[in-house]
Amino acid sequence: MNISIITESPWWLVTLCILAGVLYSAILYFRDNRFSEVSRIWIRLMALFRFMAVFILCLLLMSPLIKTIHREVEKPIIVFLQDGSSSVVSAKDSSTFREFYSQKVNNLLSTLSSDFDVRTYTIGAGIDDSLSFDFAGAETDLSDAVSSLRSRYVGRNLGALILATDGLYNKGQNPLYSYPVLNAPVYTVGMGDTTIFRDLMIRNVNHNKTAFLGNTFPIEVTIDARKCSGETVELTVSRKEKTLITRTLQISNNRFNTVIPVFLDADEKGSNKYTVRITQLDGELTYENNSWDLYIDV
Repeated sequence: MNISIITESPWWLVTLCILAGVLYSAILYFRDNRFSEVSRIWIRLMALFRFMAVFILCLLLMSPLIKTIHREVEKPIIVFLQDGSSSVVSAKDSSTFREFYSQKVNNLLSTLSSDFDVRTYTIGAGIDDSLSFDFAGAETDLSDAVSSLRSRYVGRNLGALILATDGLYNKGQNPLYSYPVLNAPVYTVGMGDTTIFRDLMIRNVNHNKTAFLGNTFPIEVTIDARKCSGETVELTVSRKEKTLITRTLQISNNRFNTVIPVFLDADEKGSNKYTVRITQLDGELTYENNSWDLYIDV
């Protein structure tokens, strides 16, 4: 810790402070023999104390400040984010992630902890402060982790972020546009099966949480399709097993993405459950992502 005294006044004024103390003590104690009956040692002590008092008072008139600098070296923070969703182990061969992956991650984190402050989290619908390898999450919001990390580590020495995920998310924004705001390098660990399988899915449904009775309100359905070129599919929106809207969609290529706006009538008061479904094609990787439930308060 470094300690220094600073003042806006020029330092040569300190000499005047010393002279003021010397003159005051000399005039008071040595000008005449008024203290002749007092021991010479006591006179000198009183003169010294008087000098110190005058010197300190004059010095304080310079408005000095004591500046201290405390240096504390901390390790850079490494954040490890683990995708805990079930899609990571949805591939046919998932034994590697279930049996060996956790041990490899723990070995990596143990090695990094010698030089870095390692923090671990699990991503699902939100962010969990514990590291879990059960891969049981039903939702994946990769962008929500950014908001949490920004609030937790603002002004901190965030060295890097390690993101272990299969890249599949069904909630929140695209992580490609979210993670650069951390101002830290992001290293990814690819999980899941990199093979592109035939799959038709509802990627996301945007909607308001409330609507007013008698009004029309919109929802936006994002549809992705892989290796489904040339297929004609049907999108339906239903409530209480009654089909309200039907849309026909032509898949034009093997990497297809589109957003379909749908307008619904708020004709029933209360909490309304709507189900968005899309056609199930033969040979899809999974049918779990072919439907989406949403709730709107009217």
